[in-house]
Amino acid sequence: MKKKLISLILSAITAATSLVVPVMAAEGFADVTGSACEEAVNALAEQGIVSGRAEGVYAPAEGLTRAEMVTIILRAYGSEEIEEDIEKFRDVPPSHWAYMYVETAYQMGIVSGMTETLFEPDTGVTYEQAVKMLVSAMKMDKKAEKAGGWPDGYIAVAEELGVLAGIDGTKGETINRGAMAQLVYNCLNAKAASEDYMINWDGIEEQYLWMRDERMRCVYDGIGVLREDETGVLKKLESAGLNCTFLNLLDGQFDHKTYDGQVGMLDMAAEYRKNFDLRVFIKINWGDNGYVTNTEFGQYHPGIPMETYFQIPCTLSDEYCDKQLIERAKLIASYPEFEGIILDFEMYSGGKSQYTSKCMCDNCWNKYLTAKKYSGEWAAVEAQDRNEYLKSNKKMDEYVEWFENEVTKMFTRVREAIHEVNPKMIIGYFPAYEWIPGMTEGLGTPERPVLVASENEYWGSLADTKVRMQEIKNNEDIHAIYCPGLYPGQGALSATQLEEKIKQAAPTTAGYWMYAGHTLRKDEANYAAVANGNAQLDKELASGNYTQLPEYEVRSYTATKIKGEAPTEEEWEKAPFTGDFLQYQSGNEIDPALLTRAKVLYSDNDFFVRIYGNDDMTKLNIGDPQPHDGNPWAGDCVEFFWKFDGTSDAAQLVSDLAGSLWDAYSTGIGSKNTSVNFEGFTSETKLYEDHWEMTLTVPGTLDGITKIKKGDILRLEIGRYDLDQRNNYCWAPTYGSYLGASSIWGIVELG
Repeated sequence: MKKKLISLILSAITAATSLVVPVMAAEGFADVTGSACEEAVNALAEQGIVSGRAEGVYAPAEGLTRAEMVTIILRAYGSEEIEEDIEKFRDVPPSHWAYMYVETAYQMGIVSGMTETLFEPDTGVTYEQAVKMLVSAMKMDKKAEKAGGWPDGYIAVAEELGVLAGIDGTKGETINRGAMAQLVYNCLNAKAASEDYMINWDGIEEQYLWMRDERMRCVYDGIGVLREDETGVLKKLESAGLNCTFLNLLDGQFDHKTYDGQVGMLDMAAEYRKNFDLRVFIKINWGDNGYVTNTEFGQYHPGIPMETYFQIPCTLSDEYCDKQLIERAKLIASYPEFEGIILDFEMYSGGKSQYTSKCMCDNCWNKYLTAKKYSGEWAAVEAQDRNEYLKSNKKMDEYVEWFENEVTKMFTRVREAIHEVNPKMIIGYFPAYEWIPGMTEGLGTPERPVLVASENEYWGSLADTKVRMQEIKNNEDIHAIYCPGLYPGQGALSATQLEEKIKQAAPTTAGYWMYAGHTLRKDEANYAAVANGNAQLDKELASGNYTQLPEYEVRSYTATKIKGEAPTEEEWEKAPFTGDFLQYQSGNEIDPALLTRAKVLYSDNDFFVRIYGNDDMTKLNIGDPQPHDGNPWAGDCVEFFWKFDGTSDAAQLVSDLAGSLWDAYSTGIGSKNTSVNFEGFTSETKLYEDHWEMTLTVPGTLDGITKIKKGDILRLEIGRYDLDQRNNYCWAPTYGSYLGASSIWGIVELG
């Protein structure tokens, strides 16, 4: 079943329950006036979360059913994706008015049945059941389970959060509509109060406190930059207020493929480190770095039928972990001159970029079968069929949970090995929060959190930064501090933008880091930008009055459904433009000279996108059509990216301007990888003197969707890569974070 967003399909629910009919008098409900729940009822009614039984009548003393409670919670909190119609409860069949709500809430973990197969939708919801549903909707289950589990642990957590204020509830008794409204109102207020994304430094060991007091101000470079004299880039940046550098463990003077060569590099770095006040983090790759080949040990396999795969090591290869990570990490940790280690998980190899989620290679598969004691036909499943096999046997969630636990164990081993050598060594990683599920949990502890050196902000957009920091803070099993990364030059951030982003990103996060030093050498204006940004940061830290992360307006657009299987030219002509989308980099209006607009149509099975881009076609480097090899290195091209809002799965495709579709895949944080090939895709490009036009046919099944319906939400981003701007490649993102500076973004609702 496709992903759904409940708040957008409320109109599809019939009046089978009077709860769903929005009834509220202009002056409120007369039967709650002066009561303890008056404020809660009226506030929720204004938001469309609760409604009356009749004009001006709320009926606070009436009970409500389990199905009604689920409906209210999903109105209040929205919903996540549901992977398929499992028809879990036989008393809530697809024909039931609450089926979609109950099904979604069950798969979100908000509710469970009264028995394995019965939900009892018309039974009155008890006090403790309502509390449990709301605590689960707030994603506090782990905390509740630690506090004692069902039901007292959930009640204890609710009480701690202030959710039970003004509630006189008794376990086993049906809750009434007034108490329900107060509960939901309290929960929403508690949620708002808890959305303090800033880092809590309490209990963190002293070696981190310079980040608290100064914020990280860091530049990335090669380790050889330490040889620079006093006119070098590091000395200049140090004088401009930097306090830290990430240095890649590669240097042309040494044979980086050998252990002795790396010892030589580190000895050199330790000696030259004395010339700088900057703190030094040494960066090592987890993927392709030449020290060992990616195919020496088990090779990552996503369990999907592709002809070729990225040359990435198996995520759970103990041998690879020992040699690639632990051996070198312990070597770095033995140098007291270095502040920390940065682990790079980008998995580059052969010009291709891919981030692993769960691996289904022979190594991982056999470990899983042994752990779960599966045999017989399980052992005979080939790698390219394993993803689909898990789905068909309804074991995907089990596999994901098993895999994440194994990853946590592996990276716990890495952390413990480093701290055995040097307990004060700070561990960090690229590129963003939880690319490999379980990694952050293993690398961080409350006293020694892992540093997330994010690449999500490279092009200047801070739209997701607060969300990611809040996710980290809300997850009791994750111990991390978040530091945005900025990309000066290279067609990304100008000096003016760099200064602005330092001022915006650093005050309420762990600071900022910049990629890379070599781009700063090329533009003197960047030094002034760094100095000005740091001067402003010093003022804010001294005053305690911090600039908050910017708010971005996310604009929406309604797509049109076509009558047939493919759109006619008349349907294209009538479809509206997405002309009001924003620039991804800044959230500002698109420069008219760079305006890129799109029209989106859809059928039950496919999306159709027609992109119109203003461009100076006289300077265009069309090049040769690209093969279908997933190679992200090309000349001028167009990137089209989409994902269903609120999900971890994402998908993208890239086309060169010669009209050849050359890259397409579905991926994401913990994504449920789907079979990706080029069947069903088409790309047609027309070039004019002052603009270009591209029409794409995109199968909805790429992202695991089996049927596309009205009310679905699509996050759409489009970028054009330009050789003249030195963007001579398309860096394929997994969720749109590396789209070029002139890309557009917005939310598409299927109408």
